[in-house]
Amino acid sequence: MTTKQILLGEVASRLRAASAGMQPSEGRVMDVVLHNPQMVVDSSVSQVAAAANSAPSTVIRMCKRAGYRGFHELKLRLVSDLATHRGESLDHGEGLSVVSTPDELVTRVMWLSAHTVESAGALLDRRAFAEAVHRLSGAGRVLVVGNGTSMAPAQDAAYRFVLLGLDAVAPPDSYTQANIARQLGPKDACLVISHTGSTRDSLAAATSAKEAGAW
Repeated sequence: MTTKQILLGEVASRLRAASAGMQPSEGRVMDVVLHNPQMVVDSSVSQVAAAANSAPSTVIRMCKRAGYRGFHELKLRLVSDLATHRGESLDHGEGLSVVSTPDELVTRVMWLSAHTVESAGALLDRRAFAEAVHRLSGAGRVLVVGNGTSMAPAQDAAYRFVLLGLDAVAPPDSYTQANIARQLGPKDACLVISHTGSTRDSLAAATSAKEAGAW
């Protein structure tokens, strides 16, 4: 029985991170790349578009949405990821269903989580991270913003900042977030946590903080 191939590595992480902003046609292209990466490496942009029931321009647009200059760069990154993760058992990453046993749940979820953390390093801008550490550690006040599913991580981050000696808060409602954001100053910082990067209330708080002069 043939195991369905599932892509691991930088490309997969970039695609999944950008998936929230993709159009349905771009999502189909992403699925082809994630589940049949070797075919993508061996194919032209037109062939990939046909496999995704899409257009060549959509393939290019999806590549750029994920942060690549075009289809050629995506293919080069795919070759690297396939070589790096060759021989790894991909069966642990997917296949969960209502009939999966508790043992299968634990094994697969932990396996996928470990690979997600490992591949996240490929997406991290180290220079921006260092700048964020510098700014946050020297900030007078830190407003941590998170809404929806990002609310819990935001409150956890604020709690840990307080343990480190920072004056940090993570209000649970967008109204309070907006009010505090407007009261920040040049010596303060606003940290926004968002899974999609497009949550309206979170972006509004970030804009208010920036207009107030905060980092």
